[in-house]
Amino acid sequence: LLEQRAGLATDPYEKKRLYTELASIRLDRQNRPELAFMALTRAFREDAADEQLRRQLERVAATAEVEEELAGLYEEELPRMRDELAASDMAYRLAVLLETKLERADEALAFYEQALSFDPEVGAQALPALDRYYRAQQKWDRLAEVLSRSADVAQENRQKVSLLQSLAQILDEKLGHPDRAAEEYEKILKVDPKSMPALRGLEKLYDAAQHWDRLYRILEAQRDVASPQERERVLARMAQVASHGLSDTTRSIQLYSEVLEKNPRSEPAFLARLATHFGGRLGRFLSASARSAFPVSLAYRRELAMPRVLGRDDMRITRFSAEHGELELDPSAQHLKIGDRLQLIPGYEDLTVALHDQFYCFRQGKLVELRKIEARGRVQ
Repeated sequence: LLEQRAGLATDPYEKKRLYTELASIRLDRQNRPELAFMALTRAFREDAADEQLRRQLERVAATAEVEEELAGLYEEELPRMRDELAASDMAYRLAVLLETKLERADEALAFYEQALSFDPEVGAQALPALDRYYRAQQKWDRLAEVLSRSADVAQENRQKVSLLQSLAQILDEKLGHPDRAAEEYEKILKVDPKSMPALRGLEKLYDAAQHWDRLYRILEAQRDVASPQERERVLARMAQVASHGLSDTTRSIQLYSEVLEKNPRSEPAFLARLATHFGGRLGRFLSASARSAFPVSLAYRRELAMPRVLGRDDMRITRFSAEHGELELDPSAQHLKIGDRLQLIPGYEDLTVALHDQFYCFRQGKLVELRKIEARGRVQ
């Protein structure tokens, strides 16, 4: 009776309702899933955009083991779909059916692509499969295009960042477009300024391109979010860029000093600061000499470089340059006032040595030797 009424009905939604009811009877009362599938197929032709009906149709097809017929039905109805959201979902489900149930993976690819073209947001569920296919076939241009379109319409920040990250890596590593890759990484930072993968990607690209201003900016951003251990590396890299890329020796020395404050045993920072401070051949010579000739701890080397306050054990120099320094007083130290004089015993010879004729060498308060300064007047 239901089948007759459905066949005579003229309203599509009434037909769908009757065929759906008939399918329930065929399945639940008669245990005939193959007949239930036939009834649902007729209902589906009346309203292929009904998502709930599609899900029911797929469950019955699996029970009746008629996935081949279901795939044929989807292929037949898909070109007639006017609802792009429903068409995208159907194309995706057809692709999954072809790939996983019917082992027709080559045919599935076209429907994964259709799912994305109908609606990039709904079709985003096809991206893992497309990623897998395009990577296997090394179709990097096509994958980059798909990722770019999907990122443009992604609503959730996490999804957008993930798509842009993949796109940037492909542009850089597979297609050889570092400038375009940098643009995609910069887009990530607009969404998530603390994204370390994007910051590291830009560090590599700007370093290779010798874009020193941009590289320094990216390193500054890393410094603000890096772990303590990573922060030491970033500071040292900033110091290198400041010195060699931006020709800012003062800033470079400050950054190396900051590394040494946090980790007095950082030998790379110690040697680099030494070379940067003195510059040129002299800096390179002193850095090499310090590395090979003084097998003592970095903390002790640094302590040796600081002047000592003569006759005062209650205070010490913590920072020192040719022009000024910092004095640290113990809690028990006597108060100092403006005009007080302190005598310092230097721990190293600065460039001012070249302004003098000779060294006066004292031992236990007695002059024991005069040494001529060969570099007198040679440093310009």
